Amino acid sequence: SAITIEKIFEVVTIFADDTPFYNLLPAAEKQLMVAGITAFVFKVYIHSTPNTDSNAMHSLEFADMLVPIFSFLTCLVGLWLILFSIHICDNWSKAARASTAELLNSYHGRFYRYIPSCLCRATARV
Repeated sequence: SAITIEKIFEVVTIFADDTPFYNLLPAAEKQLMVAGITAFVFKVYIHSTPNTDSNAMHSLEFADMLVPIFSFLTCLVGLWLILFSIHICDNWSKAARASTAELLNSYHGRFYRYIPSCLCRATARV
């Protein structure tokens, strides 16, 4: 799983290069490091204290399980938001370079794709 997360970060780093979102990637990596350290501390505490209440042990085991899961999910959502923002910024830069007619033609084509063909012919005759 660590190799998969590392590969995901490499791919996002390639996409985020030369964008304002490049500086957000180290924050996500640091959050994953903190989650790993927290899970390690939970494991050390659980295995080093044999005479602990069973309810406390169950809660620590539960926290040991949930902290990494939620950290990974939070980081994956953050990486997805970074990639989505890069995609939107790319679309905006393409739109800024396009003429008004090109923008309207692309919108017009998308609009008529969702309208039944009989309505398109009826509006074309009017």
